[in-house]
Amino acid sequence: MARIAVGQAPFSADVDANVATARDLRAAASAEGADLLVLSELFLSGYRVAGIDGDRTLTLDDPRLAPLVDDGSPTEVLVGAAVDGPGGRRNAVLRFRAGDAPEVAYAKLHLWESERGPFAAGHDLSVIEVAGLRVGLGVCYDAGFPEFSRAYAHAGVDLIVFSSAFLIGEEADRYDIYHPARALESGCFVVVSDAAGSDGDGRFYGHSRIVDPRGRVRADLGETGALAWVDVSPADVRATRSALPYLDHLLPAYRAHL
Repeated sequence: MARIAVGQAPFSADVDANVATARDLRAAASAEGADLLVLSELFLSGYRVAGIDGDRTLTLDDPRLAPLVDDGSPTEVLVGAAVDGPGGRRNAVLRFRAGDAPEVAYAKLHLWESERGPFAAGHDLSVIEVAGLRVGLGVCYDAGFPEFSRAYAHAGVDLIVFSSAFLIGEEADRYDIYHPARALESGCFVVVSDAAGSDGDGRFYGHSRIVDPRGRVRADLGETGALAWVDVSPADVRATRSALPYLDHLLPAYRAHL
């Protein structure tokens, strides 16, 4: 059994302020016994893509990350950031663990149109282990592709997490469809942290949420909520997949393409 928390808060173009917010959310999640905290897309850098090539792009040894590296919290954090490294700038998910240096846990595979200039696409899916759970990682637009989540399901994940930044409007309509559908068809929990507040061009949807393997929304933070959590057991995931055997009944002709 692992406790997974989803956090939500407005961010800015000030990396130091965003790091401090992430640290505060981590402390709150730790107080609830969370093993993992998930935060939104480009949270540490600020989502606005224009100007992302300045000091809002981080490196793994950036001293501004020290408050998350050195705070001693036992709660792992997955948080979005623009990260420079071999192969170019990535729309990445950084992983912070007690006693370890930060690492790029995942780089976004499916880039939205406005992201294709500033960012290089990632190359691989990423599965990590957290407190006995197998966790698949994604970012925002990745959730729009059923094959993406289904590939994780066939890799035996218990949970898929998405760091996202959907705006109010038509994007929010898709958001409400994507995550319950990905959970149900893949037979696993889905946790999505969506951006909150405004980036100047529009208002983010928020509504960071936890969805169970039957596609039911177990928690929703609305536009202003800060933290929610769920206890995830691999046994519960296996039981749901047994009761709703979509993975087992997928015809081999289709399965070969995953």
